[in-house]
Formats: sequence, C-alpha cells, structure tokens
Amino acid sequence: MKAVLIDDEPLALDYLEHLLNKIAEYEIVGKYTNPIEAKKALTEMKVDVVFLDIEMPGLNGIELAEKITEMNPNSSIVFVTAFDHFAIKAFELNSLDYLLKPIQFERIQSTTKRLKKQMDLLKNHRQTEEESLHIQLFRDPSIVRDGRAVSLKWRTSKAQQLFFYLIHHRDRMVSKSELIELLWPDFIIEKAQTQLYSTVYQVRKTIKIFKEKISILSEGNGYRIALKDVKVDVDQFEQLLRLNESVCEENIEEYERALTFFTGEYFQGYDFIWADNDQFRMRMLWLTSKMKVIDWYRQNQQLDEALKHAFEIYQRYPMEEEGYFELMKTYAADGKTMLVNQYYHELTNMLEEELDVGLSEKVIDWYESQIGSLNKK
Repeated sequence: MKAVLIDDEPLALDYLEHLLNKIAEYEIVGKYTNPIEAKKALTEMKVDVVFLDIEMPGLNGIELAEKITEMNPNSSIVFVTAFDHFAIKAFELNSLDYLLKPIQFERIQSTTKRLKKQMDLLKNHRQTEEESLHIQLFRDPSIVRDGRAVSLKWRTSKAQQLFFYLIHHRDRMVSKSELIELLWPDFIIEKAQTQLYSTVYQVRKTIKIFKEKISILSEGNGYRIALKDVKVDVDQFEQLLRLNESVCEENIEEYERALTFFTGEYFQGYDFIWADNDQFRMRMLWLTSKMKVIDWYRQNQQLDEALKHAFEIYQRYPMEEEGYFELMKTYAADGKTMLVNQYYHELTNMLEEELDVGLSEKVIDWYESQIGSLNKK
C-alpha cells in the first residue's frame, strides 16, 4: 500500500515512518513537513493512504484532507493528533481512522487491518461494476457501465419516469392502464394511449445502446422491464440483509459490504410518490442493520469501528435521534462522560429548536441510568 506521511514535526514524522517500516504492507512514497509542498506533490501521484497531522501551520490537516479527497477520492485518510477531541472531527470527515500521539505500534496494526478491509471492499466494488451493467437507484439514479455513469438523454420527464417506474416494478408486468393513471390521469383514454405508445417508443430508443441487457417487453396488456446480466444496487443491498441474521464474527464483513450499497436515499432528488414506501423501508433497513453492526462492535470492544458507523448515522440523519443515541452509548462504553453529555444536550436542543418535541423515554431512561454509573467511575 502506497503511503504518504505529513507532519510538521520532523521527529514525529521519523517515528511514524519507523513504525510503518515494520509492517510489510506499506511502501512509503513520500514524507513531508510542509503541508503546502505535500499538497502539490499529491496532485501528481496516486496513493492508497495519507497519514496526516491535524495541527500544522499554513494549512491544517483538516483543510488538506478535504483537498486530497477532491484530488483522489480513493485515497484513505488517517489523522494523527495529540488531542483526543480531534477524533470527533476526524470521523465527521469520514476519515478511515485516527491515531493519538504518542502512537502505539499495536494501534498502527489495527489501522492497517481496517485499511486492508477498506481496500478489499473497494476492489470488489470495482470488479462488480466492470463485470456487468449496474443500475444505481440509491442517491443519484443512473446506469453505470465500466464504472462510469452513462449519460442518457430523456426526451421528456414522462419518459424518464416511465423507465424508472418499470425498474421499480422490475419483478412484474405493469399494465397499460396503471401507467396511464400514473402519467396521464387527466387525458381522455385515446389521447392517453397515444402518449403511452409514443413514450414507450422514446424509452426503447434511449436504452437501445444497452441492447439485450436492458429492454422493454410487451406482455399481455402491459410492459415489463427485462434485465440480463444487470446488477441493481437495491437488490444487492436487500439480498445481503434480508435474512435479518444476528451479527457475528462470521458475517460482519458481509454486513459491512451490504451497507456500502446504501449511498443515499432511494430515488433521491425525485418527487416520486410511488417510491415513498420503499424509500422509507430501505432507510429503516439500513438504520436497523447499521445499529446491529454498531452494537456488535461495542460488545466486542471495537469502539473505533462502532464510532465510525455511529457518525455515519449522525451525519446522514442529523434530525433523527438514532445517530446521537448510538454516539452516546459508544462513548459511554469508552467511559467518556463529557462526550456523552455533549451529544445528549445537542440532541435535546436540536429536538426542541427544530422539531419542537422532547427526547424519547428510551433515551431519557438510558441517560439517567448510565450517567450516574459513569460519574461514579
């Protein structure tokens, strides 16, 4: 794994290099005490991981991390800091990990395992994309070929919605009357039928570039989308989580892989009423699975992993209770009373100011029972 090290303290930089040289997986391709020079060098190289000090003069590590992510989204960031509270910011920026100074070799080994797992997930995802067409319905609905979204020019918004509706109901035939009721409810039947036939023709013409892999078949009194060797992110997500198994050592990686498919809301950015129920169902499946994973990591004392997942919920749904609560429980497991209190009060204020509601009994009961025991420690 190609690594770059950035720290304005030469001794700290040399010590980090010394630790990494003990691990065969790393190839150190650059080390810098000047963050501006490091930024310039990174525009001309591709690396797997950047070990980055947070507090540096001229350009702090958090700003530099954002620039690095823009230049190379596949590079992982590991923050190095002497201050524990910077760990919160590290997770908010979706960094792979953070290391507290003085760095312990065992902690570097833990980071290495996490980095290798992240790279394996990325490699598998790339292979999946390259092996076949991929339909993405989470976040920004699109068709991906060879790892790139295909630009489709829809003649009308009705044509696009008809295609998406057939994809949404890809397991069945959709009747013509159902499509007419959806797209042209106020048209007289003859005109509506003409519009339907014209729109189906437009869609077939648009997806012709995919040949037999994506096609619209006429069946009885309706249409069905036919997919051949095409993967759909929603199907992959649901298939892996549908069994609702308890998280354990044997399936934790499978859970992690499934959760990566949920990159955003189902049909995000589109006001499709017909997608609302599934949008809510997918969100709840992701949330409940995410919380099961967090709970497993907490029970197994892998609190950094638990925090990483908790921050994802907190960032994605800042108006929901779950992210705050998972952070509170994880910090409580780590004995960090100050941070438990911080997120408890932040949640209380958010609910009152934004939603004009109070905390749930579940959170209040947990806090009152836990905070007392934490204060005694």
